[in-house]
Amino acid sequence: MNNEKSKARVGFTLLELLIVVTIIGIIMAISIPTFIHLKEKALRDEAFATLKMLRAAQKAYHMDKGVYFNSADHSVINSALKVHLPVNAKRNWNYSVRSSSCVDATRRTNPNVSYHMFINEEEPTPNNCTVSPSPF
Repeated sequence: MNNEKSKARVGFTLLELLIVVTIIGIIMAISIPTFIHLKEKALRDEAFATLKMLRAAQKAYHMDKGVYFNSADHSVINSALKVHLPVNAKRNWNYSVRSSSCVDATRRTNPNVSYHMFINEEEPTPNNCTVSPSPF
């Protein structure tokens, strides 16, 4: 009898493990949608910042040349407008600039998500530029 009492309890019971797993599941159910929302917001903010940069570059190009630049090729946009858009396959957005003074950002993984900005706008809009069809 003394032997049985001297043995210390080692490990966790099944009930304790189930409670821990349940708590972790609840925490994940609460946090995963938040992380997804934050990722989408970061991607949208990236597109907005780049559209604003392209708008400023378009204004400078127009002041210098008297016309707006028009292209959907990142390397051409980089050289003409003197910006640094990503040209590799890991980029999140496809950008284009149009001679109508509109700049576009279309999500690579979801072409239904796109933002457009006219030169005289302050904030990008999720609707399409009506001057010409999108090159994507």
